Amino acid sequence: MGLQGVTWRPDDVDPTIAAQWDQMASGRGTQADVLSSHAWFRAVLDGRLGADPHVAIPAVLRDDVPVGLLPLRRKGWLWTAAHDDHGPRVRPVLDSTAPEAETLGMLVDQMGQAGVRELVLRGLPTRDPATTALVAALREAGFDTEVREKRTDNVVVVTDDTEAYERSLRKLATSCRSRERRVSPFWDMEVTTYGNDGKPLDEGVALFEAISAESWKGARRVAARRTRQTLLARADERGWVSLVILTIGGRPAAGNVYFRLGEVFCGWNTVYDQRMAVLSPGHILHNHVQQTVHLDPPGLMDLLPGNNAFKDTLKVQQPALLDVEARRPGGLRSASHPARRWARHHLPHAQYRAQMRLVQLRNGLRRRRASAAPDQRLRITPGPGAGGEGTVAEIEPTVALQRYVAVVHGLPSATAVTSRWPDDRWFHVDLEAGGSALARLAAAAAPDEAGAATAAILEVVPLEAGTHLRKVAEAVATQVGETVELVLPRGASEVASEDDLPALPWSPQLLAEGPRPGPDPTSSSRR
Repeated sequence: MGLQGVTWRPDDVDPTIAAQWDQMASGRGTQADVLSSHAWFRAVLDGRLGADPHVAIPAVLRDDVPVGLLPLRRKGWLWTAAHDDHGPRVRPVLDSTAPEAETLGMLVDQMGQAGVRELVLRGLPTRDPATTALVAALREAGFDTEVREKRTDNVVVVTDDTEAYERSLRKLATSCRSRERRVSPFWDMEVTTYGNDGKPLDEGVALFEAISAESWKGARRVAARRTRQTLLARADERGWVSLVILTIGGRPAAGNVYFRLGEVFCGWNTVYDQRMAVLSPGHILHNHVQQTVHLDPPGLMDLLPGNNAFKDTLKVQQPALLDVEARRPGGLRSASHPARRWARHHLPHAQYRAQMRLVQLRNGLRRRRASAAPDQRLRITPGPGAGGEGTVAEIEPTVALQRYVAVVHGLPSATAVTSRWPDDRWFHVDLEAGGSALARLAAAAAPDEAGAATAAILEVVPLEAGTHLRKVAEAVATQVGETVELVLPRGASEVASEDDLPALPWSPQLLAEGPRPGPDPTSSSRR
């Protein structure tokens, strides 16, 4: 039986077709792509409620089995890839690495029967021979076709130069050792795998979302979370996905999601708690993932478009991604094509800049409101019966301690701590009544309302829930033998709760003269 064209709607894709679709996406050797899978297609639609009526799936069948398809979405007169604004790359879904001209020709014909007159596909990979074949099929079918290089991909073809790949991994491991030494003397590190023979995926997704909320990306919107959760659940059914979580001192610090589709490893997403940026948890976890993947090396590492330091360490190749615009000539729409094309190229950038400007203005307004709120200033007099009995020790702000303070404030480095407070004095306080804290005493005393100089405790970092901040100040006042002023943010409670504690638990080794030997920082936990 020969080829047959058909156009499906999303609801026409039953579990059998979905499995066949995913088999095509994962079975193309080094062209396998999770962004071409039904798992990704369905996840995007689940996140974009109400989009189904505008989606069509032109497909080519052989013996009632799909051999080629390309899901599209209609936006007015224009057709785009179904995940156009949710993914950096698109390609036709085929059942073989080498595309057949007859299959792609019939696929283009089926697009026309589905009503496609004007088509934009963004991010077609030049390294895939299907891209050249698709452009040729569009032109053969009479479409006026324009091709532009807009972005680049990031791939490492492991089989091209295995020695260079292994050299990159050794370099990555070396760069991570110094980062691990910032952590292992003070806190235990553990990497746990969820999904793909690890612990239940749902547990890992919940931790991943919590870390994402504390990352520079912030909490995801409901639609984005729904998309991610659907993708991970469907990929887990196929055995493609692994989600790994790094904990430091028992606290979730970083998460990484990656897929393995046949010969292709796809590094999907890494998040880390931005408060712990000084300890480089994302880099440490990235190294662990790469060393784990190396135990069963893929043919190709797909690191997706976009630049970051992780990708730079692996010496990626950057083949171009093409934007293809195709339209049927003639008709009334041809007259408005130049204006619509201009808007398509320029309005999204203007809209993005406007949105970023609004975000900046909103964040600036929040900061001004916060800074405008007057602080609480509590005058603390030393002496017997002050109520702050406990052990007080002035401590030297070592680099390790500065890093801990950087975690408290979400600063990027120990240097940022010393530049902000170069001469302030630090105290460690253990209260007899329970609780402990770090206190920062201003280097220079400020005059009070009567003109007398009064030392100010500008910050109390509670290390245990239930720590009474006033008692900490009283203990410091007794230690220094002078009246101090405790400065607290307006509305802050004098008794610390769990929510007031730093992102990392306190480690007594931060005060020790020498660090304790740490456990193997790459130890992992699998069920």
